Amino acid sequence: MIDWKKRLLPIIAIIVAVLLLLFYDYKALQKSEEQASLFDIQKVIELFQLDAIYYSVDSPFDMELSRSESTDAILARWKAVSEVFPQVSYPKEAIDQEDWFQMEESFKSNQDVFEDVIKKMYEEAESVPSGERPYWLALTEYILYNYQGGRYRAEVLGEFGIE
Repeated sequence: MIDWKKRLLPIIAIIVAVLLLLFYDYKALQKSEEQASLFDIQKVIELFQLDAIYYSVDSPFDMELSRSESTDAILARWKAVSEVFPQVSYPKEAIDQEDWFQMEESFKSNQDVFEDVIKKMYEEAESVPSGERPYWLALTEYILYNYQGGRYRAEVLGEFGIE
């Protein structure tokens, strides 16, 4: 009888050790997923300059994201560009529902279109000497930050009625 207990004790110890390792690994994975989610939320807050209202110190996910004046200005510039250039998609439904993550996806998917549009604007603008090339992020900078600096950018935007 004692021989049987001596064999069972190491097996139980191994099982407990494996379970503890699995639990530790699960907690580490859970924490890294939580950090990734917080990073995604922070990106959206910064991209659209949202106001974040935190309801709890204990849980960083207990928050509400809402528009700020800067957010409304960003959306107005985005809409103005999409009205002049219909190939730029403007996610009206996502905006009405305040689905910030869908809006971020839409904005990201527009990056190539923004680049094509700014090239077209510079080619067609009368205020730009021929051969002048725009900075590829010019339209993105305008929409997000209202940045109109750079060579001929303000003139080009004005010619197309985007201000």
